[in-house]
Amino acid sequence: GSSHELMGASRVGMHAVLIRVPYEDTYDAYRIDAEEWNGPTISAVREVLGLLDEINHNGASD
Repeated sequence: GSSHELMGASRVGMHAVLIRVPYEDTYDAYRIDAEEWNGPTISAVREVLGLLDEINHNGASD
């Protein structure tokens, strides 16, 4: 979520997902996208498959 990569990816048609981690406050305290992000959020990479199922089931385009 740093340097606006989530919002930038969404703008060019990618399915951007914020991965929240327990150490995120100490790892990168200045995460503008993470603060403002209202898109999909997961806490582990293993959650990606469920997110893909949801996107495919709903026919979501963003």
